[in-house]
Amino acid sequence: QQTPDDIIKFTAGESKLGAAMKEQLNTLASLLKERPLLALNLTGFADGNADNRALLKSKKTQQAQPATNQATIPEKQLLSLAAKRAQTVQTLLIEQGVSPQQVRTSSPVLIAAGKTEPSGCRVVISLIAPP
Repeated sequence: QQTPDDIIKFTAGESKLGAAMKEQLNTLASLLKERPLLALNLTGFADGNADNRALLKSKKTQQAQPATNQATIPEKQLLSLAAKRAQTVQTLLIEQGVSPQQVRTSSPVLIAAGKTEPSGCRVVISLIAPP
């Protein structure tokens, strides 16, 4: 089970970081720069419920005509959103001076619609043990 400190939350349907999450990552970047042997793995998640609803709502808003009857966003698009979230976190850490070798990403994860996991719109940070 993850603690709040190793989860970076995102707004449903988005891959942009909020101010509070940026601040949390800035603190993490400082710690990583002080400990160059530590490395992190970032796993981006997409929520089959919340992200799907947010992306469909955004799609309807962008269309001048009524939206089609498409009830779900393709899985590939949701996985792409999850990957973008991990890349967003990775980019911010590197921009803060963390070595790229310290920040890795893994395959994105889609939490299936109907699952009741809290805040599937996230990136989970895992510590990689030094060699």
